[in-house]
Amino acid sequence: MSAILKRARTGVLDIAYEESGPSEGLPIALHGEANGVGPPEMSEKHARFFTGSYRRRVIPRAGHNLPQEVPGVVTEAALEVIGATR
Repeated sequence: MSAILKRARTGVLDIAYEESGPSEGLPIALHGEANGVGPPEMSEKHARFFTGSYRRRVIPRAGHNLPQEVPGVVTEAALEVIGATR
């Protein structure tokens, strides 16, 4: 199976995990509740891909383009990650 088809079937995180194991870091997954492209359910089991804390947030009434729809939420999450790595 080609790498492109494999990514389409299992997801990019699944491929990265298979190739290198769990990732370190302080991930925050942000999902728009009304996202029709990548529904929030897609990240429900992604904690296994990370060795550190994994935070998942579903943003009410937001869709697929969070930086444009809820820039404050995205900024707060980015600052949280930056603050945690200092």
